[in-house]
Amino acid sequence: MNGAKRRPILLLLALGVATGCAAATGGGGPGTRPGPPAAVAVNCGPNAAASADIVLPPTGGTITAGDATLEVPPGAVTGPTRFHLVVPAGRQFLVRASAMTANGSAVDEFNAPLTLTLHYGQHGCPRHPTTGSPKEYYSIWEVGTDGKPAKPLGGADITGKAEIQGLVGHFSGFILAQG
Repeated sequence: MNGAKRRPILLLLALGVATGCAAATGGGGPGTRPGPPAAVAVNCGPNAAASADIVLPPTGGTITAGDATLEVPPGAVTGPTRFHLVVPAGRQFLVRASAMTANGSAVDEFNAPLTLTLHYGQHGCPRHPTTGSPKEYYSIWEVGTDGKPAKPLGGADITGKAEIQGLVGHFSGFILAQG
């Protein structure tokens, strides 16, 4: 093969390697960012479904359904608000929440973040394979339209209690996940 024929092949190989590296590292060119890290829903949901419904004043309060607790701080809502929390039975620890004003309007965002706590210790959730601890192993994620973890809430594990907390600024579905 002469040098003129080798150049296009080498150029194609170099382009393929560069494209593969960009895809593997989450790069995609200038101005693009990789999405959040992948997470996998944890298969240790509650055996029994639970739900709760309560009207909370602007001074706040707490609503608990099964092993999920939602704390509403003072000032998060401007008037009496009906909160509804559902934890379905199933393989995954899923939580659905909604809120409505006294006149029936949906409340989707809040003036201050709410705290969602998932009490997962009694569901046989697996421990971290190396440390034996759930700390930094589980997190609360918003559920995407495909039913899978889509966006992490942040938050922290409550050491020694098998509970995890995350801050909620708006309502959607939430799920316990590894990742």
